[in-house]
Amino acid sequence: MDQKQVEVRKRIDERMAKIKHKVVILSNKGGVGKTTVSVNLAMGIALKGYSVGLMDADFHGPNVPKMLGLKEQGMAVNSGEMVPVSMPLDSGLLKVVSVAFLTEKNSAIVWRGMFKMSIINQFLADVRWGGLIIYLWICLLELRMNP
Repeated sequence: MDQKQVEVRKRIDERMAKIKHKVVILSNKGGVGKTTVSVNLAMGIALKGYSVGLMDADFHGPNVPKMLGLKEQGMAVNSGEMVPVSMPLDSGLLKVVSVAFLTEKNSAIVWRGMFKMSIINQFLADVRWGGLIIYLWICLLELRMNP
């Protein structure tokens, strides 16, 4: 690993150490309900009074902002850190980052492996989550198998 990768890894470790519980929702197939399960789980936990972070890294269908009514929102950058979109609820707080916030409406983007990994690393290392109890991560895992 070069020095930059070491620094990114250190930032990821520091941020993740501050989060009590981490849950990854992933599948190798699209259309199985990853987003639906994740949004409902995150909302349910937040409504119980907890702070929940939801990272939508489903590059082929980032629908979390749409499901939560946040598609017109965008992430801000403050002091070199990305600030998630916050959804204050009566009893808790839901913070959301999504690849959908990084793309222009109705634009097509070809997401390649290394670029995907750098976006995921940036979400993990550079988003100012604050104090979270639960962190949910939605991801479409792509496996390429030879016939």
